[in-house]
Amino acid sequence: MPSEFSFTPPLNNSYVFDNFVTGKANQFAHAAAVQVANSIGITCSPLFIYGGTGVGKTHLIQAIGNQYKSENKQAKIHFVNAANYVSDVVHAYNNDRLDEFNQYYDSLDLLLIDDIERIAGKSITMRELDRTFNSLMDTKKQIVITCDTFTEDLSGIDSRLISRFSCGLSVAIEPPCLEMRVAILLQKAITSKNSIGEDVAYFVAEHVRSDIRKLVGALNRIEAYARFHKRLITVDLAKESIAEFCDEAECML
Repeated sequence: MPSEFSFTPPLNNSYVFDNFVTGKANQFAHAAAVQVANSIGITCSPLFIYGGTGVGKTHLIQAIGNQYKSENKQAKIHFVNAANYVSDVVHAYNNDRLDEFNQYYDSLDLLLIDDIERIAGKSITMRELDRTFNSLMDTKKQIVITCDTFTEDLSGIDSRLISRFSCGLSVAIEPPCLEMRVAILLQKAITSKNSIGEDVAYFVAEHVRSDIRKLVGALNRIEAYARFHKRLITVDLAKESIAEFCDEAECML
């Protein structure tokens, strides 16, 4: 694709199914994503994953792309945040390059669009996405979309597109429960090659409840605080290090 398009970074290789922590809140969405990754274009297109901020939607949609890419080296995969998709459409439109833009999208095997709610009110973008949907669905290619809300609750998006979003499989991701937040913290600590006890994980999980991003942010702060002070990570250290962070993270100490 021309360098002027697609400002979204490529797939993040750390977003894979192996390190996606599953639980009651996301087990159906995870199962659907794995199924789609194993049968691109055959079933469940589009796959529509919805849920609030920081619940793991971006991890899951990129895990689909990463698995498919690892098994199909020649596959044409494109991941884009909807805000950047809007920018690309506007750029192509203003520079009389919509044909080139559309040819690229028509050639894809797998299209991954994150945060689709961001196209609301963008009439030209919605028109071009509707055209792309038609093309990819007609050729049995795969589309995966994430959104912060269920299709029926979307506003400012053309009803034809909403109908297209709904014609495949829609799955929800709920906010993680306490046990799942603990598991996420322990998994993230392993990934960052740090060791935290379950007591620390439970302390953080009990007090940072808003979303996974802030949960991981609290862990990063704890790890940095421990390195700076050359101390082991304990509950007392965790309490010290995130006391200020907690007001922002909506945690309760």
